[in-house]
Amino acid sequence: MKNAYEYLRWAIPEPVGNSYEQLFYDEHCSLFNLETLKFNDSYTTFSLIKSDIVLRGLLSRQILNKDIEMYSQDQLKRKAVRDAIVLEIPYLSYQGERIYVPTYDVSANKAYYESPDSFKEEPLSLLIKDDKKGIINPFTTYGLVLFDSPFTRLTRLDAKDDTSVAFYHVGYHIIYIINENGDLREQIPLLDDRCKENFNADLLERVNELANIYYQKRTIDVLYAMKDLHLVSPGVISEAIEEQAKIDDKKNRKERKKA
Repeated sequence: MKNAYEYLRWAIPEPVGNSYEQLFYDEHCSLFNLETLKFNDSYTTFSLIKSDIVLRGLLSRQILNKDIEMYSQDQLKRKAVRDAIVLEIPYLSYQGERIYVPTYDVSANKAYYESPDSFKEEPLSLLIKDDKKGIINPFTTYGLVLFDSPFTRLTRLDAKDDTSVAFYHVGYHIIYIINENGDLREQIPLLDDRCKENFNADLLERVNELANIYYQKRTIDVLYAMKDLHLVSPGVISEAIEEQAKIDDKKNRKERKKA
């Protein structure tokens, strides 16, 4: 066991089940194709969140492309038509541009709202004809902005360092520490079944405080903070503190032997 967060993940199982994310995934996972299948992973809550980011973009692409096929090239040059096509399509902001389909690059996304008529000619027409063309890795391209967008239900917290940011999922009650490439650095589950009475107005404030402590102090200090902030029940957090004390003791003994 690397740290007591692993124990907490065992003691507080991930609540995937019938979550909103799981239901969305189940309904739309058929949108994955041979090129986007590498982003298809619903095994954990975090991988499910990432899969849904991609799926939301693929769903938007399907809607946008159908609308573009419906209009002539001249009609698509009209501002009223351009605005109508993207009116209800969610997007994230990246370097001042709107990203509707994260598996496409900035230029393709820009064309959707600035010049949809360009999809009637090559090279963009190839994206309409073949949905496997032009696929990029959205996580290495757009990074953390994907998670702080309408594509997820995550809440971005104040806590961060130079390469990662803390997010909280209000449905799963999990803090995710996500790096700039969209990879998971750490996952901290909170609010096990025995501390549900702590769902109150200051919950997000307490979670934010804990996330800041994560970046500033040792794991054992984070665990004691969980206890003080009433974010994990006394029984579970006591076991986690014991586990971390064992891990720290073992590490210290190894260091003393090396010295």
